[in-house]
Amino acid sequence: MSDSAVKEALDLIDRAWRARYRAFQQRPDSEEDLQRVIASVHADLEKAAAICRDVGAKRELSMALGKLGHVVEDAEAKLACYVEAVAAARECGDGMRLAHAVRHLGDVHRNAGRKADAKGCYHEALDLYRSEASPPTLDFANAVRPMAILKADLGERVEALALWREARELYETVGIAEGIEEADRWIERLT
Repeated sequence: MSDSAVKEALDLIDRAWRARYRAFQQRPDSEEDLQRVIASVHADLEKAAAICRDVGAKRELSMALGKLGHVVEDAEAKLACYVEAVAAARECGDGMRLAHAVRHLGDVHRNAGRKADAKGCYHEALDLYRSEASPPTLDFANAVRPMAILKADLGERVEALALWREARELYETVGIAEGIEEADRWIERLT
């Protein structure tokens, strides 16, 4: 694996994500400018993924594809990004990278109405986070949240309520007001 190629890929991922963030913070002046930013983000992430494939940088490939999955709009392309991101994460052996990728794949399945597939992904992600001595709290909360939504959608009220309480506690730990407020609404609705 070439260190310089991996650095180039990471720089591309960083540049793309910063451009995306700036576009959200300071809306471009015109739709044309926005489309240029989106095209640039896509191009950087696709190039980063290609570099990572070429040099066998599985962890970084999973990162690039995960971010690309956030920005592509086509449902099949999004699914393909996350399927490959999960496969790359499995190969690199990084449990937290895998948990993150699997959770996002679960979101794609849930949004497409494939509840059984989503449930399997969320179970795997939560098992990975729970097996880690000190999982990243926000990532863990963001994995508990969609499982709580899914459990509520499936009519599994008791399990959903327990998960929403857990998510609330995790969001409170990291001070994410939106997460706390959403959890409070769900808890009130489910009790």
